[in-house]
Amino acid sequence: MKTQLKDISETKKEIELEISSENARSAHQKALKQYASGAKIKGFRKGKVPDDIILRMYQSEIREAVINALVPNVVNEEIKSYNFKVASIPRITDLQYDEGGPIKVKAEIEIWPDFKMPDYKKIKLREKKISVTENDVTDALTDIQTRSVQYIPTEERGVVDGDYVVVEIKGQDVKTKRFLPTEKSVVLANHPDNEKQLNEHLLGLRINEETHFTIDYKKDHTNKKLAGKTVDYKVKILSIKEKKLPEINDDFAKDLGEFENIEDLKEKIKGELIKDKEEAQKRDLADELIKKINGFGGNVVCEHCGIQQFIKIISADKSSTELDAITNYNESHQAKKIEHSDETNESSIYRLDQERFGYYLTIFACRYIYDDIK
Repeated sequence: MKTQLKDISETKKEIELEISSENARSAHQKALKQYASGAKIKGFRKGKVPDDIILRMYQSEIREAVINALVPNVVNEEIKSYNFKVASIPRITDLQYDEGGPIKVKAEIEIWPDFKMPDYKKIKLREKKISVTENDVTDALTDIQTRSVQYIPTEERGVVDGDYVVVEIKGQDVKTKRFLPTEKSVVLANHPDNEKQLNEHLLGLRINEETHFTIDYKKDHTNKKLAGKTVDYKVKILSIKEKKLPEINDDFAKDLGEFENIEDLKEKIKGELIKDKEEAQKRDLADELIKKINGFGGNVVCEHCGIQQFIKIISADKSSTELDAITNYNESHQAKKIEHSDETNESSIYRLDQERFGYYLTIFACRYIYDDIK
């Protein structure tokens, strides 16, 4: 087999190879037999169709079968022979093959760049102490209460700010005297997106009461059917629903799930808040690491491998022995936390071992890393 390697750049290589005519003919004959054994053609028994007819009917399929049977394996074996640290799937840039002749292939691959090992032992990541206050829990509990709001029908009063109101709206063009289609709509009373006149006239109205107002629409109004028109409106209240926040008590906690009382719910909330802060700290540590090693890997980047990289630096707690680095490019990778000391009561020091540090620098050399790490 003829082969040739070309350096396109420090990280991109081109492999040109030729699969012999003998190997190609052998693969062609094998593919031909496979199609002939399964072909069902009127006038011939299965497996007894002449080769020339099979070739006419399945020429492109047989050609593809030959290529698929030989090219991937040959290209991969050739790449392995160079001991490259491949960063992306090989890309076929040219392929020439005619029946009876050799297969000529050109493939491009990207490899991880080499870099000079920096003085990595000076890189430190500080983990701050995580704490959750009573106010944090109260704020989270209030947010849950707000999201658990109910709207209850009421007939005892008029519309107030925050009510959901079902209205019947009739409009008439002042100039043409033509009536607009009658609409039934649900309106959130006094919402800033409502027309100003609607908010002003809606408040205080009771069910079945009506109000009238006129709106002069500007020529550049977003609704082209109303733009530049003056419309008289008649609005009738059909129903009112008032906002009711649940009381924060033991019953509220039980309604949310398997909580015995409100204190049980608060403990759950506190635990979730701690997890959230831990995740936020992990992201901060990753950002800090990027800043500290920025530039160590040089300016060489991979053209296709960058988007694939998604790095998370997961700092362990003080009792842990590992600092994990997870990527979606390959299998999960780990870096030992080789040093861990408490210099103060509020921080820990983590350092990466040399074996994995090279891997980190290569990954961070990819230009997409600042967008990928979240």
